[in-house]
Amino acid sequence: MFEQAQAWHRQGQWREAEAAYRRVLQQMPHDVPALHWLGLMLYQCGRHAESAELLLLAAAGAPADPEIRANLAVVLQASGQLEPALAACSAALQIRPDYPEALNTRGNILRGLRRLEAALADYERALALRPSYPDALSNRASVLVRLGLPAAALASTELALRTAPGFAPAWNNRGIALVALGRYQEALDSYAHATQLNPSYGDAYFNQALCLLLQGEFRRGWALHEWRWRAQGLALQARQCARPLWLGQGGDVLGALSPWPVSAADLSGKTILLHAEQGYGDTLQFCRFAPELAARGARVLLEVQPPLRSLVATLPDVEVFARGDALPAYDLHSPLLSLPHALGITLTTLPTVSSYLRPDAARSERWRTRFAADPRPLIGLAWCGNPAHANDRQRSIPLAELMPLSALPARFVSLQPEVRVSDREAWIQFGMDDVAAELGDFSDSAALLACVDHVVTVDSAVAHLAGALGRPTHVLLPHAPDFRWLLARSDTPWYPSVQLLRQTRPGDWADVIAHLLDKLSAQLPAP
Repeated sequence: MFEQAQAWHRQGQWREAEAAYRRVLQQMPHDVPALHWLGLMLYQCGRHAESAELLLLAAAGAPADPEIRANLAVVLQASGQLEPALAACSAALQIRPDYPEALNTRGNILRGLRRLEAALADYERALALRPSYPDALSNRASVLVRLGLPAAALASTELALRTAPGFAPAWNNRGIALVALGRYQEALDSYAHATQLNPSYGDAYFNQALCLLLQGEFRRGWALHEWRWRAQGLALQARQCARPLWLGQGGDVLGALSPWPVSAADLSGKTILLHAEQGYGDTLQFCRFAPELAARGARVLLEVQPPLRSLVATLPDVEVFARGDALPAYDLHSPLLSLPHALGITLTTLPTVSSYLRPDAARSERWRTRFAADPRPLIGLAWCGNPAHANDRQRSIPLAELMPLSALPARFVSLQPEVRVSDREAWIQFGMDDVAAELGDFSDSAALLACVDHVVTVDSAVAHLAGALGRPTHVLLPHAPDFRWLLARSDTPWYPSVQLLRQTRPGDWADVIAHLLDKLSAQLPAP
């Protein structure tokens, strides 16, 4: 019976295989091979919770079997349980230290936990045991890009493809490395090759979208951006919505990719729920489109992260709710980042507005009073973003590198919610105002920004907040910028008040800071 179950399993006859495995377990409830193989099959079917339960039972029945623990780690990782997955993988490696598959899996888990150097070490150990291991070569490349070593990452993917030219993930990671090197057409070719090999490869389509958007090809880019719901690397959680997704004029193109039924209905007389889907910066950037739907005759409900609610409520003709609030009934819904596709936004049709969010006047007045006694210009400074962001190492700047700014005839106020341990010594030397304890939500931050003369920030939510408020802002960008900042321009169509200062060499902030110092020195009054 077990052999028949395995045969059906190999043939993809899932229903028959599951029934046969379960008949085995009815007679022998603790049979390790049946528990193990049924667990693997349920994982292949996407039933991760049931799979993990069975593999845990199998592991308990075979304490010396490393393969079961390694497979359990894969299942736990797929369900987002990274710490238990790491423990299972480490247990497998205690039993069998020279286990390249388990080393590769542990590297993946460590990468997910942002422990990049440890992940790289595991990939290197796997490759020492099996030098032509395509998975480990490709995964090593993804870590090398995040560590700011795109040339080494590209070499690693090309080694993988010599061994396995049909390995789609290596083509995808090759594209990511090429984007980091500024070789955009080659990157698009790599992503296209990955999707030819695997026509349902969401990560490669999504990365292709980012590359197109970075180059200003909005029409194709926003359409392919809908593949984000199938991108495992992004791991978006689709909001539970009982009503259809509104994709406007784009509804008939890629609506099948959506986790919801799709509608292209006329909005007049309808109620539509717009909802935040990613970070604070994304919400601040894309909430601008909500009033456009109201102008089309819709009642617009906008659900955002709680710290943004009071600020975003200053949008006209929009009812704003915090995530978790009770909502009125609605007819349609849309995630915020689907609106550019639904509205057909291109570089030429992107509305130019100087600002679209407003600070609270009373809160702003309190900040003005706070700094009124100092005649020096006030500069708000944000030098790092969320440390959990995948690209944090490239976009954040050690505060010590910004120390030349402290010589300017200005007063500085920190816009950081907290100071990292690595920045504390420079923080003391810089001598800027620390107001983090007084910033309760984004309305408080907006009121503060309304009082500063200049904002200097890396690519973080502060950049979008300052731009949405129309504040004079310098954004410091890494050599390979996020898609929204486009290429080779010092301005941005998203925010007229923002100026962009770009790295000319990967990882080198010296030229950017020197350029910033020159600009601010010219704009500030003489001491």
